[in-house]
Amino acid sequence: MKGNEIGGVIRFYRKKKGLTQQELAEKVGVSWEMISRYERGSSSAINSIPEIAKALDISTYRLLYTSDQLRDSPTTEYSNNQIPLFVKIPKSEVFSHENTRFYYTAPQWIRNQDSHAFAIDTELVDVNTLQVKKRGILFVSPKQKPSGQDITLYWHGSELEVDTLTNTVSDDKIIGKVLAQEVRFAESTED
Repeated sequence: MKGNEIGGVIRFYRKKKGLTQQELAEKVGVSWEMISRYERGSSSAINSIPEIAKALDISTYRLLYTSDQLRDSPTTEYSNNQIPLFVKIPKSEVFSHENTRFYYTAPQWIRNQDSHAFAIDTELVDVNTLQVKKRGILFVSPKQKPSGQDITLYWHGSELEVDTLTNTVSDDKIIGKVLAQEVRFAESTED
């Protein structure tokens, strides 16, 4: 696995846990600058993998293996509930499993509704509805056509937006219907 791929996994799980680079650095015993270099792939995190995994409450296996490796290994944590996860917008702007190396465990009912569903970090999206929180993961169905007041992920110019479907959004701009959101709560800094 390349350093920038490990860095992307570290960044994803750090954000999912609600940690800053400084907070993760303190748990691992390195500087926040080193965490930043790990996440960018400019320094190798290999010597700190056990400490990083422990600080993030994940297995070292989960930290070291990308989606392709998880999918191809019969003795892994990969399951049928894994769906493509997007932590950055693909260059092709197409949200398919070919365009990501990361997967996310979705509730079974998501897979039952659409076997092509994917997850996307809300940090990539402009949220324009109170029904979606700014911190978390959206589960999106590209196969279900949104209608009425469905929450929809769509392109607005070169930006991704999520909002209730309106007549002003053309079909060619719609990416999919938002099925659910997994919300991340920030840890309180108050005592």
